[in-house]
Order: sequence, then structure tokens, then C-alpha cells
Amino acid sequence: MLCTLCASLNIIELLSDEGESIGKEHQPTFIALTTSAGKGCSLCSLFRATVLDTYQRVMGWSEDNVQNYQDERDSRGTTRFVIRTTAVDLDKNYALFEDGYSGLFYLRRALIDGNSGKDGADDDVDEDQVLPWLSMSASTDVPTRIVGRTIGAHSDFGLGKRWIEECMATHSGCSQASDSELPTRLIDVGLLDGSIEPRLVETKGQQGQYVTLSHCWGASKPPVTDPRTFNTYLQEIPFVSLPRTFQDAITAVRRLGYRYLWIDCFCIIQGDSRDWQIECARMAQTFRQSIVTIAGPAAENTDAGFLRERPAPIVEPCELELQDGNSNVLGTVTISFIDYNDSPLPGPEKDSPLATRAWVLQERLLSPRILYFGSGKMYWECQSVEWYENLLYPWVEIALPTVSKRILSAPLDDYNLRALWYLIVCTYTECRLTDGNDKLPALSGLAYQVQKMNNDTYLAGLWKEDLLTGLTWYTPNQSVHKPKSLRPAEQNAPSWSWAACDDRVLFLNMFSRPKETLRIDLEVTDVQAEAVGYDPYGQVTRGRLKGQGRLKASVIRRFHHRELAVYKLYLCVSGTDHRKLAEYYSDAGEAAFVQDESDTYERNVMALLIGFGQRNRWVGLAMRADEKVPGVYRRLGLIEHTPLDRSERNAALGVLTEEAAQWFDGCEKVQLDIV
Repeated sequence: MLCTLCASLNIIELLSDEGESIGKEHQPTFIALTTSAGKGCSLCSLFRATVLDTYQRVMGWSEDNVQNYQDERDSRGTTRFVIRTTAVDLDKNYALFEDGYSGLFYLRRALIDGNSGKDGADDDVDEDQVLPWLSMSASTDVPTRIVGRTIGAHSDFGLGKRWIEECMATHSGCSQASDSELPTRLIDVGLLDGSIEPRLVETKGQQGQYVTLSHCWGASKPPVTDPRTFNTYLQEIPFVSLPRTFQDAITAVRRLGYRYLWIDCFCIIQGDSRDWQIECARMAQTFRQSIVTIAGPAAENTDAGFLRERPAPIVEPCELELQDGNSNVLGTVTISFIDYNDSPLPGPEKDSPLATRAWVLQERLLSPRILYFGSGKMYWECQSVEWYENLLYPWVEIALPTVSKRILSAPLDDYNLRALWYLIVCTYTECRLTDGNDKLPALSGLAYQVQKMNNDTYLAGLWKEDLLTGLTWYTPNQSVHKPKSLRPAEQNAPSWSWAACDDRVLFLNMFSRPKETLRIDLEVTDVQAEAVGYDPYGQVTRGRLKGQGRLKASVIRRFHHRELAVYKLYLCVSGTDHRKLAEYYSDAGEAAFVQDESDTYERNVMALLIGFGQRNRWVGLAMRADEKVPGVYRRLGLIEHTPLDRSERNAALGVLTEEAAQWFDGCEKVQLDIV
């Protein structure tokens, strides 16, 4: 049943620029909306439920508080509810039009005031900017620019198969499907009806097609292939014995029509360091040659699963007739509200546990195509397009994580390829890693792929041809981090590599592109990193950087800036002269660790100049000398002097300019060895 107001609503009229910017006036007050819903109007009931749920989620209120707020807004008499369409830009390679409509906003808008000249446009939306949104899909063969798609309670495997097939058949930018050498081991998933159990198989160089799984181990301890279980799993892996995520992965592979599945903990023999090193070195090949990688972005561990029934709408969807200007019925349109997490723009899973796992970054970027089984919808990413289950056509925006899959297939010059690597490292170091020994192995597949593109020498996460930029890594936001101890260099990485740090890193990117204004001071004569085992891009035991540079004994002190409400570390003139010369970024994050403002921090270091940039900006390393071996040093952090204009806000930090520019004057170059 529809009230008179809703029965007169013509969706086709809303599908216009005016419908998007101004909208269609609806109920004058929330009381009127509630009254109509109480009388049985299904669309008013849907709008009311959407308003209540959205305000509760956005504002953190109870339903009673939302009701009281709406009553207060009604009493002002300055707004009324309007229905506005929401448009998304579409990929013209796939869509019939440049943009289409995916849903509706139901919101308050200021009343049109002829005296003030207000026209009810965007800037007159309700003052608290809460935007209740409903999805919209059409059932008609006539193009209407309604591009939303109704999704069901379960994943649409038919749609997933069509995405795979279309990508393999038509996407020139994606690797084409062909039989390739299979990984060393795979899981034969058995039959869909369960009459044949899954089992582990050794492929022995066979050719074929397979699917890979990207997943989170989390706190759960899944079954694994080890020397004890190896022979048993060659016979069968009982489906009922598997955790939910692995069961769902096997079900998905069966439903998609494939036979083989690669899961790390089954296909790499756990506890066998030799096998792990061999398979880790093959990681790039394993993911790049798979037909598709499947992933459950909301599954925080192997027990969570990702094929669960989706949340039911909090109120029944409303179906309306779709009529043209002559009242001819073209089909139907369905308006739905799932919950607040449903969005007017498509996008990946919010707060995805999978996206925070360090290993997943290279799995995502190396895979030719990924099919995500989200908690609310399926979505897809390949090197050509992003698809979402709730849209008929691809959206042109790249809404997936920071580094796009498309970038690895794009032609890049040396400078942009290096910039890509630093972006990958910055993104990677924000992710979680359970085992510190995996710091370089979890990125080795990407390092191998980038090396094929730049033909450079890889050194514990850095590139020899751009070594100076690689050395300028630093840990930002030290005022909000607790201190983190550096792992011993002998275990995971030399101190000059970002892999020796357990924190998020950024790069100054000062020396990547040579310019006349740069003056390089540090002369690197030799640099080496010793890899462990079979993977030259994986774990290292030690590394050395030999060169000639200017060293100066310096003092680092911590200062509290009341104006900026942060603690910062600075290189000072001396232990008694606390004037600041340059900012210091500690690799261990000491700046944050203070009990109170009276705490002092002072550290003696050896400052090594790397080089100068524009306006006498300079960058160097803070190091400490080895107590037993003369001429050997370990990195402690990065030092950066940036000349400041006194008009700038940061000039309040009081950094000296002229004295800092001359800090290394008179220092002779010495031989040094950084480990």
C-alpha cells in the first residue's frame, strides 16, 4: 500500500539533473512521515526506518533521542523532507551511459525562501549533514540509467563466474587464462555434492588451472600440512574437520567450477624450513599464474568463514511501478535499505581485517584477478576494472586499497617505478605481521616482479641504483607512538634498511630524480645483503654498506611543543646549547615515551651527512659506533634540516638555519661501514 504522496511519485522524473541536485519534495515533517507509515504506506515506512537507523548510527543516539531530535526539527518549520537521486560515474567501456543512478537520499532540506534567494540546492541540506540513503534497482529491459542491482541473501556464484569469464575473454590488460605449471602442491577440492573428499596432491610439474586463497590466520590455529600429517592428507582432508574459512573456500572453488585450490598452510610443509624457503621464492609465480584469488575480507581468522547469510534488511524493500511520461509501465523499481553501512558509492569492505595483513598486499597485487566475498556483497578487482555485485556496471573510481592493481601492468619510467616501490613499502609497513622474520619474505614476490621491470639490484628492501633515496626512510607521527625496539640486525635486516624497523615508514624521496640543485655528499663504495636460503628477495642474515662520508659528534634532545601538543626530537648545537638545528626521526620511536613534561631525553650520536637539496636543506643519518670494531656503525634514525621562513607556523619550533647549513663544515670524510 502507498499513500497518495508516494503513489504520485514518478521515478523517471527523478532521474534527471534536477532530481539529483534539488530532488522531489516529500513529507513536510517527521510526524507526517510517521503518521503515513502507521497507516500502512510501505514507502513511508521504509523512509522512516532509514532515517531512524542512519541518525542512530551517525550520531550515536538511541531511537528515542532521534525521535526527540526530529520532533524539535519539525517544530522549527524551516525544513521538509525531499527525495534526491544519487549518481555514480560509470566506466564507458562497459556501460551504456557515462553515469547512472544507484539509489536515493531521503533528507531534510531548507525550505525555499524567495526573499533570500535560496533555491533548496546542496548547500541547503539539513544542518547536521546526515544523509540517509537507500539503494535502487530496476527490473526492465528498457535502459533507464538505474544501475543498482538487487543482491540476495547469498553470494551470486553465477555472477562471479561471469566476471571471471569476461575478464579472461575480453580484458587485454589482464593475463589470459591458459594452462601453466601448477604449484608444487594443491588441494583437489573433490565434488560439489561432497561424495569425494578434498585431498592434497603433488603436481610433479603438471600443467593446469587453479585458484588461490588469500586469508587471515588470526588467533586461530588451523590444521596444517607438516611431516606428521603429509601422508594422511595425500589420502584425504575431511571437509568437516576444516575451519569455516577453508570450508567456504573449497565450496567457492567447487561452485565456480574449478578443481584445484592453493592454501598456504596446506600447500607449504609447515616446520620444514627448506620447503618454506623454496615455496616462498615461488610466491610471485603461485599468485600470478592462478586463475583467480578468492578472499573473505571480513574473515578475521580461519574460523570466521565468508559465505555466511547476509544481513536481512531491517525493513521490507518497496517495489514501485516504473512509468514513462505517458504512464506506460516499463517495469518495476525496488527501493531497499539494508543498514547504515550500505553506501551511495561502491567500495570494498570497511575495516577489513584482511586488508591489514602484511602478506595480503603482495597476494592482492600479484594476483591477476581477485573475487572478494564481502559480508554484504561480492566485489571484484583485476588489472582492468572493479566490479561490485550491487552495480550493473563498473564504477570508474578506484575505491580499493591505496596501491592499484593496474599500476603493475602500466608502462612506467625509472622514476615512477621507484616511486611505486616506495608507495608499496609505505603501504606494507602499515600492515600487521605476526612473525618479524617474515618482514622481507612477505614482500619478496613483489620485489621479484619490480626487479623484472627495473633490472636493478635488490638489497634488503632497497634498490642499489636508488640507494640514497632508500636510505631516507623514517618513522612518522612519533608523538603518538610508544617506543619500539629495533630487532637485532643479524636476525632480519641491516640497520640501514627499513626492514629493521617495526613501525610504519615513509621516504623523503629527495634523491630519486637527479637535479642540478642536489649536492650528494655520501660516497657509497660497496653495499651487500646476504640472503637466507633460496630466495634472493627474502630474509637476510646481515648486510654492509661501505663508503666515505662526513661524520660529526652530535646531541639529540627531546622538546615538548605546547602549541602543537607534541613531543619532537632535535639535533642540538651541543649538550649545553639546546638550540635546534634539525629534526630527528628515531627508528625506535623514543619521542613519544615520556612520563610527564619534566622528563628529559638526551642522546649522543654520530651524524652522517647524505646530501643537500634546495635552500640548503640537508638529510643525514644518526648512528652509533660499534664498541668493539672501529669504523663500524649502526643506524639509529634520520636527521632532516629544512630551512623555515619566519612567517611559517612551524617557525615557532625555532630551528636555526644558517648554523645548520654549516654544521658539517670542516669535517673530513672518513671510511665507514654501516651494518
